[in-house]
Amino acid sequence: YYGPTTCHYMLSKVGINALVKFLSQRYAERNIFVNAVAPGLILTDQTETEFKSGAAKRLIEKTLLKRPGNLEDVLTAVKYLLDENNKYLTGQVMALSGGAIL
Repeated sequence: YYGPTTCHYMLSKVGINALVKFLSQRYAERNIFVNAVAPGLILTDQTETEFKSGAAKRLIEKTLLKRPGNLEDVLTAVKYLLDENNKYLTGQVMALSGGAIL
């Protein structure tokens, strides 16, 4: 099983967070911005059947927006990070979770 309650899953998330922080510190003086998007519950072709299960429905109800995200939500976040006017955001992991972490 691969999922949010497994050790290797959690360690990979911690590793990404640490890598973003490290790289942003390392390359800030070169004006290189390092950020990441951490999608939460995202509805895709691959997750569609999973979202129909009772467990997924309970997770969705725990989000502030009461719905899963979609690919457009992820693309919007990535576009924001890539915007040439974005000149001060670095070292951040954007939690794209519909408010689930609150």
